[in-house]
Amino acid sequence: MVNKKKMKTTTALPAGVVAANTGVRKHMASLSNFLFRTHYRIELADVGDTDLVALLIDKLLRESFFPEDLPRPEEIQQTTEYLLSDGRYQAILAYSEDNQAVGVMTVVEGVSLRSKGRYGQIMGVYVSPEERSKGVGRALMDFLKDLARQNNWTRLEVLVPARGDPITAEQFFQRAGFASTGKALTIML
Repeated sequence: MVNKKKMKTTTALPAGVVAANTGVRKHMASLSNFLFRTHYRIELADVGDTDLVALLIDKLLRESFFPEDLPRPEEIQQTTEYLLSDGRYQAILAYSEDNQAVGVMTVVEGVSLRSKGRYGQIMGVYVSPEERSKGVGRALMDFLKDLARQNNWTRLEVLVPARGDPITAEQFFQRAGFASTGKALTIML
């Protein structure tokens, strides 16, 4: 796993400006998108960030699943702390200019023959409603792609939930380069 101290902090760029490994390439952007774009600080979370990660994951779960399927907030808190200390589960946090946590993306490392080794499974993405469509999700995804490359993952996978707004979620991932590869089935044990 990549140590938090080794990861760089990034900022969301105005629409049409794309971060590249060798620098920044500028593309044509509409003036209105440029003027209203906010910058975000993106960081890999650690156990000390458990409260923030658990709070954002709780909000994600309440939007995405039926209430009877949800763990209690204290269970989310305990599980988040356990998972963050385990090392296989990672959370990426987005902070606004006024240092408020406005988004989270969680990922776990998996292994399979199909992916020819290690890969990342996105477990959840949440962006505060007032910050949606402002580049937070894209900044989180760009950070995750860098993390995946540093971990030598061969792919990223995600399961789009059936509740909430699956069309919006699916469109977000498709814009990030994901393609549909099938339907996941689940059995609870």
